[in-house]
Amino acid sequence: MTTKRIQLASILWMVFFGSSVLWGQMTTATITGVAKDSSGAVMPGVAITVKNVDTGAARTASTNQRGQYIVTNLGPGKYEVEATLSGFQTARQTGVL
Repeated sequence: MTTKRIQLASILWMVFFGSSVLWGQMTTATITGVAKDSSGAVMPGVAITVKNVDTGAARTASTNQRGQYIVTNLGPGKYEVEATLSGFQTARQTGVL
């Protein structure tokens, strides 16, 4: 009975504490922003595309009612961020690290 408890305790320790070590080694990034028009008003519903320049991998998001967007779990690299909304000129930011 004692051996099973030690094994269970060892497994639980590895799950709870070992996984935090693995997560600590992750290298991901997040890009956030706020879409505003030329007058400074926030813009909800803007389509945001974040593209890795080196790999071509792209992720999309939309701005919320406050004009905010967030794109998470991005790998290392250089990115291009593009914002589009019907009736407005497309905005593009290059060289985002």
